[in-house]
Amino acid sequence: MPKNNMIDTKKILPPLRNAATIILVREKNKALEVYLLKRNEQSSFMGGLYVFPGGVVEESDRKVETWVPQ
Repeated sequence: MPKNNMIDTKKILPPLRNAATIILVREKNKALEVYLLKRNEQSSFMGGLYVFPGGVVEESDRKVETWVPQ
């Protein structure tokens, strides 16, 4: 560890990137339901786990034409 007890995270962590997650919750039969996705079992990152939908923000996500019905 460095003398000042500080670790340079830029050397050990990947660069930050924009990402987003959405949590969908609804009430049904006096209980709450939460929407989750199951990742592909063969995925190299968190394969087979249940996750909230989301991910990296792509440049095309910023274009209204991409997600608004015409």
